[in-house]
Formats: sequence, structure tokens, C-alpha cells
Amino acid sequence: MAAGAPPKTPAKFVLGQSVMPAYEAVIGDFGRFFGRAGLPLAGLVAAALLVVVVQPYALDHSGVLTLGASYLKFAVASGFALSWHRQLVGGDTGAPPSAYGRAWGSLRFFGYCFLMLLFARALVVGFGWVFVFGGAFVVITGSLSILRRLPRAMAEIAGRPLGAVLSIFVIVVFAAHVHAGVPRALVEFLDRGLYVVMLIPIARLLLALPAVAMGAQGDVVAGVWRQSRGNGAKLFIGLLMCFLPFAGMLWFVKEMMAEPVWDARFSDDMTPLPVQPFGAPEFIASSLGALIILLGTAVLIGYLTLAYRQLGGVAAPSERTGDEDVLATG
Repeated sequence: MAAGAPPKTPAKFVLGQSVMPAYEAVIGDFGRFFGRAGLPLAGLVAAALLVVVVQPYALDHSGVLTLGASYLKFAVASGFALSWHRQLVGGDTGAPPSAYGRAWGSLRFFGYCFLMLLFARALVVGFGWVFVFGGAFVVITGSLSILRRLPRAMAEIAGRPLGAVLSIFVIVVFAAHVHAGVPRALVEFLDRGLYVVMLIPIARLLLALPAVAMGAQGDVVAGVWRQSRGNGAKLFIGLLMCFLPFAGMLWFVKEMMAEPVWDARFSDDMTPLPVQPFGAPEFIASSLGALIILLGTAVLIGYLTLAYRQLGGVAAPSERTGDEDVLATG
């Protein structure tokens, strides 16, 4: 910063200018949504049908089938997220014009989707995943900076009042899992609380997805973390507004009908468990679940894109495509 220059204040995030437009982009034009979601939806429905047909003849390997279906769901949702992002921000996308550039940009986006998944696992499951996440971060981003800053950052977070409370809560959850005498109901209650706590930093870290889709380079995660400083609570509320309605729909389908085929079941040592033969209820639940997942993905990526823009994230002018910007016009 130049001498005498005023300190740069964090950008202000307006919640109402991001959540509602994200919903309107989907609900306001279902034809556009199904134009992008038709093929991914058909792929997920076909995969669910295949699992339902094959699984009764391979009960001993049904756990592997459901696990494979869950990875397929993640891959399809990630691909659709990038496709929907490009549909929405055609005038401001940072995707390079060359086929090679677009392919490399797509691979980076998939890598960051996987990285966000590892973030969640590291925050929810335990400290062992931190090492997995750290290795994946270095591979995907090519940056060692987070590993240098992590001890100091963790100490700073734990030293704040809220950080201290959250640290104690995480320790309590960890102790509840390793102690044999804790009631199962209490462990599940603490786990649900940890999922909510996990969404607070994830709400800021997820901004890396539109950043990468717009062509951001370098230490993207650190960049969006700095950009979103001071707006964590609003981003968290917005994430809940985009996430909870669709999570509730998925819960309703699961409780009223059956568990989707990609809901893998695991033993205590994380070994996939075999399940009973699937049938028509599981297939219908999976088909409805696939539609809900894609609707939720479209709303979420629209919200994150608008939030990233508000906080100062834009694509390089030389890399814009000149197509219609749906979020700006809708």
C-alpha cells in the first residue's frame, strides 16, 4: 500500500441482492434450467435404474455400488454447477476462449469442488482428514502458503472468544465419538450441531468455486477468505437460505418414500455395508432426489456467484465471452 493511502475496508455484502436473484434465475425460467439440467438429470436417473437392476444380483457388493453412485452424483453435480455458472454469467465468465483453456478450467473447477468436499470432511469427521485436505490443497492449487500459515491462523482463531467456544465444542464432539459410554442420541445431536458450525467457514470458502470458474489464479482460497472478511455471518445465513429448503426436500423424500441408491451405508471402520435389494421406491426416491440436487446446485452456484461479485470478484476483461449475463439482466 502506498504511503498515506487510506486502509482498504472490506467490501459489504448485501444478502437480499444475492439469494433472491439466485432463486429467480431458476424459478423464473424453468426452460433454461432444464435445458442445462436435462442431460445430467437423465444420467443420474439412468445410473439409479442401473443400480436398482444390478444390485439384487450383487448383494455382497451392494455397498460398493451405492458408494460408486454417490461419487457419480458428486461428479455430475459438480459438472452441472460449472455449466450453470457459465449459463448465468456468460458476459463475465473468465473461461479462456480456447478449447484447451476451457478444459483446463473445467478440471480446476472439479479439483476445487473436491477440495471443498475435503474441507467439509476435515471439519466434521476429525483431524485425520486435515492431512488429506492439506495434501489435496497443495496438489490442486500448487500452493504451500496455507501450510505455512495454518498453525498461526489456528492459534489466532482459538484465541478469540467465538473461536475458543467453537474449539471447545469440536473437542467435545471428538471426545463423544471416542468415548464408549456416550449415548448414541447425544452423539448424533452433537454431530448435527457440528454440521451447522461447519457451514460458517464453508460459506466463505465456497466462494472459491465462482472465483475459479471466472479464471482466478494463484492462491484462490486465501484470496476469497480475505475478500469475505467481515461478511461471514451474512454469507452463512445466505448459505442456509439456499441449502436448507433443498435439504428439507431430500429429507422428506427419504422419510416418506425410501433412501436414494447413492446413500452409502458404512460401518464404524468406514467399510461400505451391503443393503437389502432395491426396488421401485428406491428408484423413484433417487429420481426425485436427483432433480432436487440439481435445483439446489443451480440456486447455490448462482448465490455464490453473486456474492463473489459483490465482494469484488470479477473476471479479467480480456477473458470475457460477451454472451448474455443472466444474473445482471434477470
